[in-house]
Amino acid sequence: MRALAVVCMLAGAAWADNTAKEYFEAGSQAYDAGDYATAIRSLEMSYKLAPKAQIAFSLAQAYRKQWIVDQKLPGLQRAVDLYQAYIDQVATGGRREDAVQHLGTLRPELARLGAAGDGTPAPVPMISAKTQLMVLSLTKGARASIAGSAAARVPLTREVAPGEHKIHVEAPGHFAEDLDGVALEGQLVVVKVDLKAKPALVTVKAKSGADISIDGIPRGSTPLRKPLEAKAGKHFLAVTMRGHHPFTRAIDVERGAELTVDAGLRRTPQRRASFWVLGGAGVLAIGGGVSTLLALRAQGRAEDLDDKRVSTGLTEAERRTYNDALDRRRMYNTTSVVLYGGAAVAGITGILLYLLDTPRVEPVVAPSALGANYTQRF
Repeated sequence: MRALAVVCMLAGAAWADNTAKEYFEAGSQAYDAGDYATAIRSLEMSYKLAPKAQIAFSLAQAYRKQWIVDQKLPGLQRAVDLYQAYIDQVATGGRREDAVQHLGTLRPELARLGAAGDGTPAPVPMISAKTQLMVLSLTKGARASIAGSAAARVPLTREVAPGEHKIHVEAPGHFAEDLDGVALEGQLVVVKVDLKAKPALVTVKAKSGADISIDGIPRGSTPLRKPLEAKAGKHFLAVTMRGHHPFTRAIDVERGAELTVDAGLRRTPQRRASFWVLGGAGVLAIGGGVSTLLALRAQGRAEDLDDKRVSTGLTEAERRTYNDALDRRRMYNTTSVVLYGGAAVAGITGILLYLLDTPRVEPVVAPSALGANYTQRF
């Protein structure tokens, strides 16, 4: 039972921290948009769930900006208390100097307006009890609509009736998303929507059989049946094919963009040399064939005269012809052997030149970095 209680406590703490983070992000976006009232409401809920120094400072900033707008004393008192809470928690560094500077400006204002200066923390100003839905998204350029309202940039806050409401969120280069947001009576409910980015589509045109890689990862061979998908950003494209100079290019693509690359592959000198060597091997083989035919012809003539020599004898002229045929047969046989050997050597050399002509590419991949949570943005 004790272990179960510990697990439940940890789960509750994790839920509170995640919820506090969402309200903090909502408050940050509302602050950046100049909606300080919504920023205050969101950050108060975040601070209640996770009373951290950085949230206290951000909340104080929102109260200070709202006081400039409406000049309501409770907000000014709350800003002073929150700046002091931040200073109490952060002994050095951080935004301590900013907090001290703001206190030096705001405390005289409190004294001028007749506020109590006994150091007693002022109560939290009354927060609006309106039933509201707020759409939050870290997707750049996101626009949202709630319950069919006109689309507007996020953060978008609308006062609605309690219950479910249709939410539509879209952004350039991202897949739109539709979902339901549940509004609770008298509360600000934050709906965080991070849209999925559309991949860029890369079409590569090259000779059939060429291998394509992006950032050193094989992605297929030409002809491609469909464009290759790539995340937005910089990539290293390589198109390689045996016997051809590699085609490489650094590409920078945007979300949802389409890019066509014409990879003109050029044959290497080694590949051209292999064709010449193989052609030479063919010529030598043909020469060997001709020599073989001539050797067979000389052998046939010698065999005819040899038959006559055995049966009736040869004249002196026929004897000279017989000996000449034997000499030519030996010469042509030797020539054939030399030519066939040369053809074999040239053929093997040409094949090796052809097969070993493989391009090499060293990809260059640019690393990317990601941020963390709970940053002090204002």
